[in-house]
Amino acid sequence: MSILPSDSSSSAIDSTITTTDLPIYRDYAWDFDNDDYIIQDAELVIIEEDEALKVWIYKALKTPRFRYLAYSLYYGNEFETLISQNYDSDIVNIELKALIEQCLLVNPYIKSIDTVNIEFDDAKLTGTIYLTTIYGSIEQEVNVDV
Repeated sequence: MSILPSDSSSSAIDSTITTTDLPIYRDYAWDFDNDDYIIQDAELVIIEEDEALKVWIYKALKTPRFRYLAYSLYYGNEFETLISQNYDSDIVNIELKALIEQCLLVNPYIKSIDTVNIEFDDAKLTGTIYLTTIYGSIEQEVNVDV
């Protein structure tokens, strides 16, 4: 007599461990041009899936990590570490990509950062990030003052 279930193949165990059912991602709609919530009929508008993830990405890229007690230690970015560094631009680009991945991949809805086309100049990040979420591929414009 075994203490394990009769169907204890490793593939059955692995699929149980790696499969997670995330609820539909929702967030409040954000007006990126005015940097404020979108309000209709005196209520905040709720959006879902990739559009909601774009709001989360935008805010995570604009929020310095460890600065605000309201956020977890995993939320936000560490772009300030690149300011006043005399690194070669290739090294800065490699470090910048790593910092963006650290910032965004804490979100379980984001599967991968596919391409980072960002320029870092005078404490300002501008460009585009292409990523894959559990819903599909998205493109996120980036314009962040560090």
